[in-house]
Amino acid sequence: MRGISVIKVAAAPGVKRFRLVGELDLTDVPSVRRVLHLVREFPEDVQLDLSELTYLTSAGASLFSAIARELAGRGRLYLLFPSTPVLRTLDLLEVEKESVNLVVIRHPCRQGNGSATKHSDARFGEASAMEEASTMLESEHDGSGNSATSDRFGEFRGLRELGKVVASLWGQRTGTRPRLARGDLREDRAIFVLCDALPVEHRQLAALMRRHSRLRDLYERLWREILPRLARPARRLIGRTIHGGAAKIKPELGGVALELYLGPRLFV
Repeated sequence: MRGISVIKVAAAPGVKRFRLVGELDLTDVPSVRRVLHLVREFPEDVQLDLSELTYLTSAGASLFSAIARELAGRGRLYLLFPSTPVLRTLDLLEVEKESVNLVVIRHPCRQGNGSATKHSDARFGEASAMEEASTMLESEHDGSGNSATSDRFGEFRGLRELGKVVASLWGQRTGTRPRLARGDLREDRAIFVLCDALPVEHRQLAALMRRHSRLRDLYERLWREILPRLARPARRLIGRTIHGGAAKIKPELGGVALELYLGPRLFV
């Protein structure tokens, strides 16, 4: 069913949040603008949850830019967790670059096919990480410690970028094109779960549980060889040193769970 729904969502004081559900094209822009017409009166940030928006045209993206302009000097417009097709449109039109007070919050654990797989080693998957990032944004306005919130959000973004480096290096060594399915930064370790990270023949062996121990040893060695190349990115992106790591095959994902053992934070 085509069309768009705009749902007001409860948020922390100082924040106005709406969820957009459906498709936003030229014909829907006027109705969305009418719902959000009070934005001119908002003396605060506005958050638009785009996780359930499945389609976006240039007209819809222009509407977001217009809202950001109307908020100039008073607040920011946050576009939260856009779906993959919507994110493509936003990136293609460079919406974030054109509006200094428009921020796109991309989720680091979003899978390319939009699916989510439960995993016992990782603390958060897509849904809970979205909630965590939303909580970070809300706490910027509740007086509970903006500095700590900023540091935490910076760490969250650093983890996403480090995950990209991990996936890239793994792909170079294995000849695969892995996707970052999940990430978790804990006190003493970081965990990255990569989908599609095993060659086809190894996926079949892992799924059949044949020669699993040999595969495990193979990928443990490969991961140890990659670790030195992650030392500088880890220091730069999350402010941590690497003391070692471990790799675990995940047959159900055709991938691996990769752990980094971390030292204390280098900066606060």
